[in-house]
Amino acid sequence: MGEALRRGADEVWLVWCIGNTPYWGDGPLEQYVHMIEMSANGALFAELVAASRPFALHVVKPAYPLPLDPEFFAGRVTADTLMEMGYRDA
Repeated sequence: MGEALRRGADEVWLVWCIGNTPYWGDGPLEQYVHMIEMSANGALFAELVAASRPFALHVVKPAYPLPLDPEFFAGRVTADTLMEMGYRDA
């Protein structure tokens, strides 16, 4: 986002693939994915604060978060299903 603004964009489209899951389990994989979500949110907020001028931000995100690493790793969702969900939401 910051690079687009530096290059003169007045409008930015953000495809947000982070689930922002409200609850995480205690397992190491769940905590790892939670850490990724916190990092992504922190980086986004830092870029918004650093923006030196007004711009239009459009956020595209699915109504329901896509299942991520824990579900995929555990075999509760397949790669084909994830791709179908992404196509549906797009």
